[in-house]
Amino acid sequence: MGLVVIGVQCVSANSGRCYARELVSAAEEFDVPLTWFIGVSSRDPMGNANLYRNEYLHRIPSWHEIGLLLDLGNGVASSGKARADLIRLGKEVLKQCHVKPTACWVTGAELDGGVIRALEDVGMLVAIAPELTDGGAPLGLFHPDYDVPARTGSAKLYRLNATQLDLAGVPESGIALSGGALSDACALVWTRDDRDDSPVLRRVLNDAREAGIPVRVATAAIRG
Repeated sequence: MGLVVIGVQCVSANSGRCYARELVSAAEEFDVPLTWFIGVSSRDPMGNANLYRNEYLHRIPSWHEIGLLLDLGNGVASSGKARADLIRLGKEVLKQCHVKPTACWVTGAELDGGVIRALEDVGMLVAIAPELTDGGAPLGLFHPDYDVPARTGSAKLYRLNATQLDLAGVPESGIALSGGALSDACALVWTRDDRDDSPVLRRVLNDAREAGIPVRVATAAIRG
């Protein structure tokens, strides 16, 4: 039986609403940690970080995890150097919030060798990237290859290739975790902090508890 990582994309700085409190409350009811990926963009680097530094970081229990969310597909970070610069910028932004992230979620672009090396240079231990559907790609956590990141290789960081379930798509009846979509080696269940998915999160966490599937933060998933 596998395990589950619950990821929260922290992107609410420009939406006017943030549901971090509701998500924390749901997680605390089940005594499970979440991994909060704070979004950093080149257009407004400090937007989401400032919101969390001022309003929410002190409300998130210390046994949860704070990671970095990077969109590499917005046209601004189209070159290898621009992507590496954005990765370093993201690390520095979170450092100003007294956070040293070791987990990163990359959206908008596939990992390549340059991105992997840039993530390693800033101390990332695990990276979530677009799900690999190639039948030959490893499932769960693996060290990717610099030249062919969909294959096992010699990179120092881990890549999480997992079933990804958006809480917005979970039906009212819940989901069957045991023997179902989330019985893989490691699955990623995710939401955004600009929508209130706390009722759905409670259903999923209850299903995980009944199925005996542990919930881990991203870096702890490395250890199983």
